[in-house]
Amino acid sequence: MKAISLPQGFRESRRGAVRLLARHGLLEPLVEAGALSGAPAGGWGERLCDVGGGRRPLLQIRLKGISEPLLVKRLRRGGWLAPVLRNLFLPRRALSEIAVVERLRARAVPTPPILAARLIGRFGYSGLVTVELITSRLEAARDLRSWLLDRPAPALRSAILGRAGAAVAAMHRAGVLHEDLNLGNLLVDAGGRVHLLDLGRSRISSPGAAGRAANLARLYRSGVKWKLVPQSLSSTDRARFLRGYAPDEWKVVHRLSARSFLRSLPFHRLSWWLSSRA
Repeated sequence: MKAISLPQGFRESRRGAVRLLARHGLLEPLVEAGALSGAPAGGWGERLCDVGGGRRPLLQIRLKGISEPLLVKRLRRGGWLAPVLRNLFLPRRALSEIAVVERLRARAVPTPPILAARLIGRFGYSGLVTVELITSRLEAARDLRSWLLDRPAPALRSAILGRAGAAVAAMHRAGVLHEDLNLGNLLVDAGGRVHLLDLGRSRISSPGAAGRAANLARLYRSGVKWKLVPQSLSSTDRARFLRGYAPDEWKVVHRLSARSFLRSLPFHRLSWWLSSRA
């Protein structure tokens, strides 16, 4: 397995089983705040319950010399392995997400920067860690799922869905496939800009038409899973999204993604049913 090096602009510090990766200027304030202790971030932050986006519990921390509060996001596993592995990851999980985010931001794809990562070894073994990512906070931001449930005005709805499609298209053009692309991982900020989140399981590749269609099918499938289709996510909404994704070829993209969605749906319905019984 190819190693992932520390991205440019990051520094590293260790103490025991704790490894801290941070951008220049943040390492010392984080160490002073207790980031190299083995305690969870809950010991040095306040819990936030009103910030959407992803499968992560969120905490807010304030650092000496930093004017704005920062978010701490502890990674959580999803899927069938979650009950077995719980929230344990290999260290490359954090490095992978930082690398993907840096790649996207270098190509002007909207995604919040990762400012630092804290890897806490478990069972006396630094190769199996819990991961906390530290990011800047987007004020009044909400994930697209909860945003749609509020039934915004048609003109605003159309604009935001178009921007969401454009953001996903920009990600694909940058050579990234989001392995957990769902409505909870698209974040709408106060200015109406759409950001991509939770990129740690993403793949850097040169995605062809089939790979892009499967990625779009995954996004639509999340609406089916969460019962947003068709009450809160209609066929017209999907067309608005696809026009933002591919203005000149959206009908072609629609056919390809629809085929991928229909092929994969039976398997996923079974997995959803099994998960509900777990």
